[in-house]
Amino acid sequence: MAGGRLVGGYHSWRCSVCGEPVLEGQRFLWLPGGRVVHLECVYGLLAEKRGEVPRGVAALLDAVEAVSYAIIRFKEAERLAAGTGEEDVLREQRKRLEGAAALLEKRLEEALREAGVELGGSES
Repeated sequence: MAGGRLVGGYHSWRCSVCGEPVLEGQRFLWLPGGRVVHLECVYGLLAEKRGEVPRGVAALLDAVEAVSYAIIRFKEAERLAAGTGEEDVLREQRKRLEGAAALLEKRLEEALREAGVELGGSES
């Protein structure tokens, strides 16, 4: 994840939906165009628009959250491994996870749009 500003060693952005801060490590989605949104904001929008979370969207939300959490854990593992020679393999695998996350997040945004949910502009 690029961009954002550092707060206590973690990146921080503004949620594209509510405008409140999003800190790396919180439950959030990284969307195409550099946008970030709290996971809770997505669920709130779905409740407002649909009254339910479509199964396909729920599956994508779960998958994106799991991959995002894995990326955070790999970043921490890289920090722990600094100077041991293991950080390169950890970084490589994290980057693979980031590629998978990008594909899932793009599909999620499309599925949300199909469900009538827009996640805000391009502010990051």
